Amino acid sequence: MILEDSFVTNCSDVYDVISGHSLIIPRAVEMIINYFMPGDASREKRLAVSQAIVNSNPETYEDIITAILFSKAYLLDIQRPKSFEENFLPLLDTLKWDVKARVADLDRDMFMDMASNERRPTYLGGMAWNTMSLKIGRIPNVPLDALSFANYHKAMRETLLTNARSYQGAVNEETGAGLIFDEEGEVLPFIADLDAEEYIDYLFLNTLHRKATTMERDALFDYLVNVRNFTDTETIIDIDHEKIRTNNYDEFTEIVLDYVSRLPELYYFTSVSQSEGEAQ
Repeated sequence: MILEDSFVTNCSDVYDVISGHSLIIPRAVEMIINYFMPGDASREKRLAVSQAIVNSNPETYEDIITAILFSKAYLLDIQRPKSFEENFLPLLDTLKWDVKARVADLDRDMFMDMASNERRPTYLGGMAWNTMSLKIGRIPNVPLDALSFANYHKAMRETLLTNARSYQGAVNEETGAGLIFDEEGEVLPFIADLDAEEYIDYLFLNTLHRKATTMERDALFDYLVNVRNFTDTETIIDIDHEKIRTNNYDEFTEIVLDYVSRLPELYYFTSVSQSEGEAQ
């Protein structure tokens, strides 16, 4: 078979023709950037970034992805839903998840479960976000229909955020330090120094990258301290501080993160301009 000026007789010849074609890089850039900057609102910025990357003559996928991630448009202007992996996997690190905790639904088979185990909440197919199942790749936009997002939220909330054993630390002999406890099962020193209000802010900063608002902090404080009675009062220099009891840290943490799991901002990347507007 003759393809343009090339003589093609086998699959290797086809690959050589395609990989050396003048349109392969523009097409690769277009496909990749559609995932990072989806939606009609981003079209003009997406096209501008795409053309700039093509003009820079990238040679590898790393060149393309790096250029997208460090572009001004992506860092400052893009507003879009986070995919499950973009949300879930960084939180595993932030919350100090330990694979050795061997918690159900969040063990060493986690990645296989996400890809193919339909019985696990983290199965991406339940979120209409299957991986490696379509020859043409995933759709550019994260599915947000009722069922898909319900499964997304369920996996975030039940598998990780309200599952303190997966990240608290020292849940068995093999588990190291976690978010709350050190290897010996003692509360981490800097955690022990925090009072209830400061600990609420600490959890918000770890998950939402902001402190709780006054309204959020007051409501959570009232429930956790006055209703659930998870704290003891300590007076330091004539000022009362509510200190969380050691055996209540896990429940305290799960309740705060349960609230966080219900906030839309957990599931979205927001532009800098939008964040500044909300702050005002």
